[in-house]
Amino acid sequence: MKQKMKLNLKLLAAAIVLAVSGILGLSCSDNPPAILENEWRLTLFQNRILGVTYQKLSVFIRAEDKDGTDDLAAMHVINDDAELVWTFEAENWESVQKRGNPWVGTNSIVMPDSSPFPIGLYRVLLEDKSGKIVETSFFLKRQNIETKSARMPSAAVRGDTISVVGTADSAELWIYDANDNFLFSLPVQQMQLPLATITSKNAELNSGFSYYISGKDQDGYYYYTNGPYYYSPEQ
Repeated sequence: MKQKMKLNLKLLAAAIVLAVSGILGLSCSDNPPAILENEWRLTLFQNRILGVTYQKLSVFIRAEDKDGTDDLAAMHVINDDAELVWTFEAENWESVQKRGNPWVGTNSIVMPDSSPFPIGLYRVLLEDKSGKIVETSFFLKRQNIETKSARMPSAAVRGDTISVVGTADSAELWIYDANDNFLFSLPVQQMQLPLATITSKNAELNSGFSYYISGKDQDGYYYYTNGPYYYSPEQ
């Protein structure tokens, strides 16, 4: 039965790939894409606006295509055992710089019912416009901590300093402008960050900004993110 389920999922994944290929159009090139590196991150995210806590999975790849990056069409993330498929077309990818190289991927993978991600093998498929596919994978060894009972780090403005309360290794603040556009991140030394360190990077931030606190758990296997918080000079 499990073999049949795996086969059905592979057929479903193949159908999704063919559908994306048909939508995006076919390329006449014979050069397949390549995945040079991949990274993934499991994050326990506390959304302060919605008042909910759930897990998010980030998957990024360093991709190459001899026909140019415009020939890349879609990325598929698949867990065969749990019959899960997520598809992200190229126009919806997020782009970042890591170690001097461009990476693409997504920070927005969540379970349909916001439950924890199942442990096991996750395949990452990169597809070009002609339907050629290359594959890499990663293994989620254990689930995140119990989502509802997690003790998240928090942040508060105290005088001219943002202080982080709780436990989080390698803590960072992610700074966003008034339109919720990400600007930059800053490390939090000794769980405190002077407001002047933030506003000196962008004078417009003196009128206010939003931010998230992020960090690793003590063994570094998963991450915490809590926010958004809002700063206003009138606070």
